[in-house]
Formats: sequence, structure tokens, C-alpha cells
Amino acid sequence: MSGAKYLTEPLFMQMYIKQGISCFTYDIFWELYQISPSQAMYDWNYLYGMIMSATHNIQQKTILKYEASKDGILAWHELKNDFAYDGSKELRLVVLETMTQVAYSDTVPGGLVAYLDSFQAQVAELITIAPEEYSDYRQIEEIVIRQYPINRRHLTSCSKLQR
Repeated sequence: MSGAKYLTEPLFMQMYIKQGISCFTYDIFWELYQISPSQAMYDWNYLYGMIMSATHNIQQKTILKYEASKDGILAWHELKNDFAYDGSKELRLVVLETMTQVAYSDTVPGGLVAYLDSFQAQVAELITIAPEEYSDYRQIEEIVIRQYPINRRHLTSCSKLQR
């Protein structure tokens, strides 16, 4: 693995949150990332510097929280969680659900292709944010009910026949 990409990987983040900087000295860390402890410490500090440079015009609670330790990894993790999904996962789900309910119209810029691209991106984001809530069956149900004036009884009957 090249560069400091490992710093943002979920497996590394899990290990770091549990063990702190001591995880840099573990054999498993070397086996996974082939990064020396001294390089990892350099990356740890450098990431904090990059975050400071990117946010030098704002006073942000996370930056202030990690100012003394200069822990770029935990600062990054916290900032990412604070700002993911426009700050609220639930609100983002509502916005995406609303967007997917908009029916196609001839006035959509780019036509049907643009509408379908946008719709697919919205559904993909919904699946990423809440995979358990957006199973294949639920997706089909939402599309069919939205596009065709049938009731749930018919849809349920059709899905039972497929199984």
C-alpha cells in the first residue's frame, strides 16, 4: 500500500480507535500496511496538519478538541462522522426518499437518461446509508407502487408467486 491511504480505511480505524497509537507497533499493522511505526507517527501528525490547514479559517469543536494531542486520525474520524450525510443521516434519508419519489417528466434537463442516472445514484446512496431498509424487495415495491396505481395486495401476491 502506498501513501497514507491506510489512515482512512475502516479496518485501520477500528484498530486505532481500540488501541490508539500503540497499534502502530503491532505485527498485524505491519503485515496489513507495511508501514513502520515511525512512518505511521509521521502520517498521524501530518494528517492533523492537513486538517488544520484546510480549516484555518474556522473554529471547529473537533479541531479544538485534538489541538493538544495533534491526533489527526481521531480528528479526521470525528469530522467525517460529524459532516457525513449533510450532518444528519436521518435527514439525508428523508431527502433521498423524497427525491426518488419525483416522477419522470419530459421537462427534466437531459431527458430520460439523466433522470435514470440521477435516480440510480439516489437509490445507491440510500442502499449505502441504510442497507437493511433498502432490500431488493423494498426497492421493487417502492418503484412499482410509485409508477403504477396498484395496491399492495397485488404486489404481495406477485412476490409470493416468484418465490
